[in-house]
Amino acid sequence: MVYDITGRLWGYSADVTAENIMKWIDFVRESRGSEAIIYLVGNKNDLGEQRNAASVEIAKTIANQQGIKYHEVSAKTAEGINELFTEITARLLHAPVEESPSSTVIPQKGPKFEPALIATRKPE
Repeated sequence: MVYDITGRLWGYSADVTAENIMKWIDFVRESRGSEAIIYLVGNKNDLGEQRNAASVEIAKTIANQQGIKYHEVSAKTAEGINELFTEITARLLHAPVEESPSSTVIPQKGPKFEPALIATRKPE
């Protein structure tokens, strides 16, 4: 799960961010099982001076409490991307394979969040 560490995109308070993170963790675990490999990734690490410190600390706390990994990356500069994908790949290679037919079912809808906002960025 990826979120914006600056909080600029949605302008949410730290409480709303925490609520959304927990909804997505619950959704993934309900859909994929309690042993699902989940990462919480804070994006836009290159904008460190604009980071929402409260949201970041809450995200780290949630990740720790939920037993999931937390990473910060920058999609713009690629900082942390290789490390993140290397770690995910290593974990997936060592993860047990579930033979259940339900493991191939991909849910069509995720949790509902308001306001629903999708940002698009035009190529420069």
